[in-house]
Amino acid sequence: MDRRDFLAGSAAILSVIACAGSSRAQLPITIDVRDFSDPRATSSRKPLKVLVLGGTGFVGPPVVQRFVDRGHQVTLFNRGLTNPYLFPEVEKLRGNRYPERGDGLSALHGDRQWDVVLDTWRANPLVVNESIEILKERIKHYIYVSSIAVYGNSNYETVSPITEKTPLPEVDHPDDIDEDIGYRRSKILADQAVLDLGDKGVTLRAHGIYGYYMSEITDGQAYWPVRIDRGGDILCPGDGKDGFQFIDVLDFASFTVHCAERRHSGPFNICDRLLFEEFLQKLQGLASRPSRLHWISEAQLAAEELKPYSQLPGWVPRSRGPGFHNISDERARKHGLVYRQFEATFRDVIAGLYARKGVDHEFGEPILSDERATAVLRKHGYIN
Repeated sequence: MDRRDFLAGSAAILSVIACAGSSRAQLPITIDVRDFSDPRATSSRKPLKVLVLGGTGFVGPPVVQRFVDRGHQVTLFNRGLTNPYLFPEVEKLRGNRYPERGDGLSALHGDRQWDVVLDTWRANPLVVNESIEILKERIKHYIYVSSIAVYGNSNYETVSPITEKTPLPEVDHPDDIDEDIGYRRSKILADQAVLDLGDKGVTLRAHGIYGYYMSEITDGQAYWPVRIDRGGDILCPGDGKDGFQFIDVLDFASFTVHCAERRHSGPFNICDRLLFEEFLQKLQGLASRPSRLHWISEAQLAAEELKPYSQLPGWVPRSRGPGFHNISDERARKHGLVYRQFEATFRDVIAGLYARKGVDHEFGEPILSDERATAVLRKHGYIN
């Protein structure tokens, strides 16, 4: 695998999607929106009318709750299929983001106005275009949940740090609204469509999003917190000097509301950054059991045919993509982005995975198994 193939694979599993998890069934876990409330929240001086397109998956509920906590008037538009029990007190409009399916976007037509739209869509970008076209004259602000995937392989390979001024790759528009054009390309086109609204548009380009209620598709993001929590001898990739970036879903929610209230516009990279060794050492401070970190060089890992990101979640060596984990959040910080304590975020991640999968959960393919890791450590003389 060359580095372009590697980075293409990495870009496809960013943000709310990550490494594939275990094939075991996920335990039912009911979202309690009280977990998202900010006890310090006070009512906004100027309540906003907020339309949320989606809002009941992983990222949506914390944002909705933070809007509610601030006294804003929230309306949800979705199919009513994902976690329909959420927010019984909030107005709900039913429909489909695809105009030709079911009632389509009919509930959004008319003269009704909103101050803010939050769009959590992640697939075909023509869906976002349809919503923008219907709503653009009746809204003041359109916020889109984007991803650092928009920067693409060429930037990951050649630009470090990556900022919001880094040009996005040019990609073709899909011919049809039902066409699957892939995550990265979809995010690029939707991101650009929202920014074309000028001062009305804001795109939030997140790295991996972490929290208690992460789902099956983000299972791999919990690998390092859980593996280190279990203790013992741990195979660690590289020399520890590669980067690692993330954002807590609650920080994402708070900054979204902040952008809405302050009428910020434009793109924002939103992700904290640590060296990989700092990341793992901080996790050791949270762990239930002691552990020993054994750093295996990139060359040794390649000889063992252990692949970054897929088998070793979250790790992208700077030799292959120096920009991948060097996304600058300076603009967002200047506009009010703040982060929870590391310990709070990753305690939530560990507890959430154990609640969903059980304390004996085993990470499935392609993630590195404990048996394989032990064999590699023994082969290279790190353990007997």
